[in-house]
Amino acid sequence: MIIEVQRDIFLQMLQTVGHAIPLKPVMVALSGVLLQAENDHITLTSNNLEMSITVSGEAVVSEPGEAVIPAKILTEAVRRSPADKISLRHNPGRSSITFQSGSAQMEILTLPLEEFPEPPVYSLQHSYTLPQPLAKDMMRQVSFAISTEELRPVLTGAYWTFGEEDTRLTALDGFRLACRWSTYVTTDKPASAIVPGKAVRDLLRLLGDDGLLQVGIGDNYAAFDFSGIRLVTRLLEGNFPDINQFIPENYQTRIVVGADELWQAIERAALVCKDGQNGSVKLNINDDKIAVSAQSMELGRHYEEIPIQQTGEGLEIMFNIRSLIEVLRSAAAAEVTIDFHGSYGPCICRPVGQDDYFSLLMPVRLT
Repeated sequence: MIIEVQRDIFLQMLQTVGHAIPLKPVMVALSGVLLQAENDHITLTSNNLEMSITVSGEAVVSEPGEAVIPAKILTEAVRRSPADKISLRHNPGRSSITFQSGSAQMEILTLPLEEFPEPPVYSLQHSYTLPQPLAKDMMRQVSFAISTEELRPVLTGAYWTFGEEDTRLTALDGFRLACRWSTYVTTDKPASAIVPGKAVRDLLRLLGDDGLLQVGIGDNYAAFDFSGIRLVTRLLEGNFPDINQFIPENYQTRIVVGADELWQAIERAALVCKDGQNGSVKLNINDDKIAVSAQSMELGRHYEEIPIQQTGEGLEIMFNIRSLIEVLRSAAAAEVTIDFHGSYGPCICRPVGQDDYFSLLMPVRLT
């Protein structure tokens, strides 16, 4: 194999497949990237046994071939290369790749090709297409509520449904819940999948601001195709909870408040918390204003008031600071409507002017 490729193109490709390379691989081959070259284009593939990413790009291919190259050293070599073009020559007899950029030359030992995982065998029974910006926005608004605790594996993913009325993305971790939907995609052949949280977060980083995303769903795998990239992930098994059981029908207190104004006040309150954003903040709602307060023996106390539009009774309630900030930021709106259901019931947050999204947050015990 002999190829020549533009440095910036190659680096972007390596950074893309890098999302599926594990920090602590269980097999040496998983730390490598499979480089395949033919017909004036190259393909890079990474695979961590749960997810694989493949990306293709243009190159001058003088001699086709394939090799598995350690991803970390190859990526850094490309990043630090002195010239705009890079040439690679595979030396099968020496189990190495000769890397050339300008006057810089490096010989990189390759990994055994036969040990690199074969691509998974899967069948996709359903296929849907939606704009990348829409999919990216849906993932951004729910990803914060994906659980990182392995006690309930189904909660470590986002539940994606395609139905007759809409497509819907939902996540919950036991304390927070987020749901975003869109009528852009409707189908008379419904499907659903629990997409692992890592795949959701990687897609969020890789999706662009234009173009289309094609989503394929099978029994055990889902495939996402966009911008010359294919991400294939194993799906989580199990039944995702019915979120309707967590949503109260009526509110006791409702407020409309500036989202940025509130979360900035909460961030200021975090300054006097011993645990910072892992601490708690108290909200006191009364007479069309919300009082934000926090204190600690070690650092002091904070208090400020923000004007709001209030409906219903007054309320005192306490939240984890980081969780409340994430709820407010995910709304991505100038103002939010927050419905409260007593001091210990869930609160529901909705962006003003957006009727296709809400999030839920449980309070902490008042002290």
